[in-house]
Amino acid sequence: MPLPVWCFGAAHIDRQARAHRAVRLGTSNPVTIRTSLGGVARNVAETLARLGLPVGLVSRLGSDPSAERILAEMARLGLDLSLVGRSETSGTASYTAVLEPGGEMAVAIADMGIYDEMGPEALAPALAAARPAAAWFVDANLPAEGLAAVLSHPGRPALVAVDAVSSPKAEKLRGLLGRIDLLCLNRDEAEAITGQPVSDEATAWSALRRLRAEGVGRVVLNRGDAGALVADTAGEASVAACPAEVVDVTGAGDAAMAGTLYGLVTGLPLAEAARLGRAAAALALESPSAVPATLTADALRRRALISA
Repeated sequence: MPLPVWCFGAAHIDRQARAHRAVRLGTSNPVTIRTSLGGVARNVAETLARLGLPVGLVSRLGSDPSAERILAEMARLGLDLSLVGRSETSGTASYTAVLEPGGEMAVAIADMGIYDEMGPEALAPALAAARPAAAWFVDANLPAEGLAAVLSHPGRPALVAVDAVSSPKAEKLRGLLGRIDLLCLNRDEAEAITGQPVSDEATAWSALRRLRAEGVGRVVLNRGDAGALVADTAGEASVAACPAEVVDVTGAGDAAMAGTLYGLVTGLPLAEAARLGRAAAALALESPSAVPATLTADALRRRALISA
């Protein structure tokens, strides 16, 4: 039986409000609203489970219908939910994205205060129980002290992967870079961490090398349609994007993270793992949900070959 991957971080309800025409600020916009499960750690966990890995989730939920929906649907996927905590004071988090008619994000709002409760004390039982493991994944929705507790834990596995999530949240990683084995981030998040502009390929490489110099073991810098730049001790590489017909951008970055992590856990070098990440992102972009219900390891590998 392979060791599990434990995912620490956000699990909440996503609401996608797709506008019927171009979004206009300062006025009412007709939309169609769809709800689904979301959260970076939850999305990564579901993707890994659909790819055939044993997965556990460490998150924080309220005592409300949203929490019960998340637990029920994740249980059907076979995830270990024994380390999910419940808040007595906060409701389950939510994320609402307003999408343009073509699926591109116009604006998003997030009610995620519950994750501030995931500090060292709340995480201690999970950190003790989530081992042995093939890997830990943690997203930067955790407070800085919680991130430090995960990344510094003496029982951590050899592979601890981090998703920067957003520019403001990425700043929490500045003092923790030397403890990260895999960091996935985009251009804005790289700017937030390094303090230097990332406007073209040359400055992207500069930021990536700065992160490596600060101690990050492996870096994947996502550049959208331009693909990704990757680096580790084996060297540097540029990985092409996988073309996709965009239905919904929600969850594409989480899919890229999950596909890359799946590749590393199954023994691939970083560049090949990142190619799986590009394929996973393309499949997510073409799906109305953050994680395609049809996703399998075979489907992922086939799409990666198409994009090679």
